[in-house]
Amino acid sequence: PQHIFNTLYHLPDPIPANNEHYKNFEDVYGTDTHESYCPSIQARKAKSDKNKKDDNILLDMESEEGEVSDEEFILVDNINTCTKRDDMDQKLRNVLSKVFVNAA
Repeated sequence: PQHIFNTLYHLPDPIPANNEHYKNFEDVYGTDTHESYCPSIQARKAKSDKNKKDDNILLDMESEEGEVSDEEFILVDNINTCTKRDDMDQKLRNVLSKVFVNAA
């Protein structure tokens, strides 16, 4: 029934009692708690912080490699585009030569 449901509290988050133990369930049930002492959240935060640190190291390494000028990037991009176009043309010729004998 609804009146019983209304009297229930949410399960409490763990609250430290000392350096090695958490408070008993009976002591924290019905009180406002927060997630800052949850082991799983602490582990997730530590992993996230480590990933951010690793990302920063990678960004530093990339910036040390030097930047590519716009002209160099466009040149490389054009070469790649032409190579891809040549590859596609060759594949199309191969297909057409199988379908139409005189297409090659």
